[in-house]
Amino acid sequence: MKLNVCRVPGGNFGDDLNDILWPTLFPDILNKVDHARVFGIGSILGGNHGLDSPKIVLGSGLGYKKSSPLDASWDIRWVRGKISAQTLGINEDFALGDGALLWSELRRTEMLDTQVGFIPHHASWESFDWDTIAREAGLMAINPKNSPNEVRRQLLRCRSVLAESLHGAIFADCLRIPWQAVALSYRFNRFKWKDWLSVTDIKFRYTTMPFPLVCEVRRSTGLKGRITKMLRPDDDARLNSLRPFHSAKASECNAVIDCLGHTAKSEDNLCLTNSQSLALLQDRMQTACRRFAKDYGLSCTL
Repeated sequence: MKLNVCRVPGGNFGDDLNDILWPTLFPDILNKVDHARVFGIGSILGGNHGLDSPKIVLGSGLGYKKSSPLDASWDIRWVRGKISAQTLGINEDFALGDGALLWSELRRTEMLDTQVGFIPHHASWESFDWDTIAREAGLMAINPKNSPNEVRRQLLRCRSVLAESLHGAIFADCLRIPWQAVALSYRFNRFKWKDWLSVTDIKFRYTTMPFPLVCEVRRSTGLKGRITKMLRPDDDARLNSLRPFHSAKASECNAVIDCLGHTAKSEDNLCLTNSQSLALLQDRMQTACRRFAKDYGLSCTL
C-alpha cells in the first residue's frame, strides 16, 4: 500500500504525521503488496485521483478542490467531518474526526504551562518573520515546518495557543491546551475548520488580523491580488480580503502585533473539546482501524 500524503517542501507537521502514525498503527501497511492508496490526515480528497486503483480513506477531508463522484474504487472508512461527508454524499456516521487523535503521543503529560503559543499556516510562516512578530506580541512562535514531535514538545510549554494552522489547534486540543483560531492571510481555510469542528461541541469563530504580512510582493502579484479581491469575495476556502498588495509596512506590523497581543490576553474565544466527546471520537476511530486491518489482512497495534 502507498500513503497518499500532501508533501510540502521543507515539511509541514500535520501532513508529516502520516509517515509516523499509520506505520505505527499498522506495522506492515507499507509492505502490503497491492496497488491501494491510503488517504489519511489532510485535506486531500477532491479532484481526480485516478479511476482504477483502490483508494482507502482513513479520516481525510475536503477543502481545496471540488469532489468528484465516488465510484467502486473508494473504500471510505471515515472522513474528517460532517461537511466532507455531506459533500461526498455519504452518511454523516462516517464523520469521525481527524486521524491525529490516534497518535498516542498526543496525550496530556507534565506541562510547563508558561507560554502562549503561536502557530501560523506553513505558507504564512514562509512569507514573513513571524518569530519577531510573535516575540514583540509576547508569544512563542512554533514553526509548522518542524517535525510533529518537535511541535508537540513546544506545545507542552504552552498554557494556550493561537493557531492559524488547523493541526496546531488539533494538536493543542488533544493535549488539552485551550486554543483559538487566528487568520493571518488569505490561506485561512474556513471549510477545513468547520469540517473538523462539526464533530465536536465547539462553535467555529476566529480573529482576523488587520493586515496580511509578507516580506515581498511582486507588482504582478499585487495586481493579481487586487483583481482577485474585487472579483472573488471571501469564500470558505480563501479569505481573499487578506491578499497582500505590497510588502509589509512598519505600521502594519505594529497593528498585527497589537492585535495578536490583545487576542492572546482575551479568553473569550478560547476553545477545548469536551473530554468525553474527544474520547468517544478516538474510540470510534480505533474501532474503524481494527476493522480496516482485519479486512485487509494487516497487523494492528490498537
